[in-house]
Amino acid sequence: CLMVVMIHAYCLDIHFKDENFTVTPPAWIKYLITLNSHVICQCAVPAFFVISAFLLYRKPFRWQCNLRKKMRTLGIPYVLVNTFWLMFYFILQHIPRLSGLFSDPNKLLSNWNWTDYLNAYLGFKTTQMVYPPYWFIRDLIVLNILGGGIKWLIDRFPRLIAVLLVAG
Repeated sequence: CLMVVMIHAYCLDIHFKDENFTVTPPAWIKYLITLNSHVICQCAVPAFFVISAFLLYRKPFRWQCNLRKKMRTLGIPYVLVNTFWLMFYFILQHIPRLSGLFSDPNKLLSNWNWTDYLNAYLGFKTTQMVYPPYWFIRDLIVLNILGGGIKWLIDRFPRLIAVLLVAG
């Protein structure tokens, strides 16, 4: 979690109401920031998926029970949070004094059709997602749906899968 925060914490621009400032740190600080945010911490999300997979694989695995549990613990919150953000945008886009703050053409819900709403949940085109940072939950749900097949492949070809994972 800390690494994910550090990936997104790289900011040298400060914006005030009427002025913008850009901080220019010394070269060695830029190097440390780049090393930390763009090299070391880039393993945060892949590590999250590997740890999730390890925790799932180390216990007895029944695909149906696991999928039922993941839909309850991941799927329902994912749908509720995305629905909240859709409603939030819809309401604020219809309040005249606030609508200018929520006028991104890709997120203007009055221009959406049913495929755009479906995309807000499935995330095929990230430009139209209302709140895209939840992509990793969606991907974790997909990986759990594919979990039975993935487990079969790992059990059947453990060395080959290990080589492919290390090489990737």
